[in-house]
Amino acid sequence: MTTPTNQVACFVKILNGLWCINGLRNIFKLTLFQKYPKNLVFMQNYHIKNQIDANLEFFKTQQNLDLDCAFEISSGKKGHTVVIFGGIHGNEVAGVEAMVKFKKHFDLKKLNLKQGKIILILGNPQAYKSGLRFVNQNLNRVFDGNLQDTLESKRAKNIYDFLKDYDKIDYILDLHSVSVGEFKAAIYLKEGSNQEQVLRFSFLDTHFCFSQEDLPGTTCSLAKQLRAIGYSVECGNHLSKNSIAVGLRHILELLGKLEMIDLADFNNLLEPQNFNLPKQTVIYKVEQKIVPQKGFRFLNPQVATGTLVKKGEIYAKTDLVDYVANKDLYIVMPDKNPKISDSDAGFLCRKEVMVRV
Repeated sequence: MTTPTNQVACFVKILNGLWCINGLRNIFKLTLFQKYPKNLVFMQNYHIKNQIDANLEFFKTQQNLDLDCAFEISSGKKGHTVVIFGGIHGNEVAGVEAMVKFKKHFDLKKLNLKQGKIILILGNPQAYKSGLRFVNQNLNRVFDGNLQDTLESKRAKNIYDFLKDYDKIDYILDLHSVSVGEFKAAIYLKEGSNQEQVLRFSFLDTHFCFSQEDLPGTTCSLAKQLRAIGYSVECGNHLSKNSIAVGLRHILELLGKLEMIDLADFNNLLEPQNFNLPKQTVIYKVEQKIVPQKGFRFLNPQVATGTLVKKGEIYAKTDLVDYVANKDLYIVMPDKNPKISDSDAGFLCRKEVMVRV
């Protein structure tokens, strides 16, 4: 007997096959999904779950390393070793999609690795399978060795031990995405030559620099331990096709600038996007971490990255404490609903503007 749920599932499969037809997509948005918005949520979730299962299977079939959900592409020649992460936070699906697309370009012979090796790692497979940011602990806060008896601590140790014992790691790129809006930024430690290197590799017009004390235990800290250049990229919204393209483009730009692939090889691989190098880059450098307490709330309901707070201004409150800026600074990556257990609710930063030549 065919149930309504099975009928909808069959309809979703047909729709997924035709989804690339913009006219059909617009018709559904203007009719069925506006009248029955729950159907849209169901279909989106159904499609995402199917894609997650397919990507997990893809990583398992590709695996050729002694680390779960990780595989290597080797040129067989000496050169740089590059590590690419996606899914460090399990609900951030765009980076994983970008890595799968990248590998499939190799399988279709659209790309050729001229030298060196690439390691692709699905950061938190269990959280990714469950659609969760993390299961027990934020994986992107435990690469400093502050391990607990949790799934994420065990995963962080396995990743570190594997990479430490591998050939010299030269670069680490970690792809992330956001749940609200289309925030895009390159993120890296202040120390060393990170800024110079990331300005070379990233076409984004917003950069965010921090110290290990500001954000301990990130993949950038992992890179520092391995004496590699490391940076993260916020690619945009989790579910945006553009964010997948941003992630894929960052992979290709890094490998192209390192002369591991020919830049000309991928010019026709991406959907048309505005990836021109910006005339200037805004670089936010952390001055102070905003530490949430019970009842924390920002006073400006429209607070966002780039919101200016003046010296002496009260920008946030709890029932007992006022948060006052000690100088003119900019709020970056604010969390409007932080938990007390969160390490931060955002950052106060100074802003520098660098003109690109």
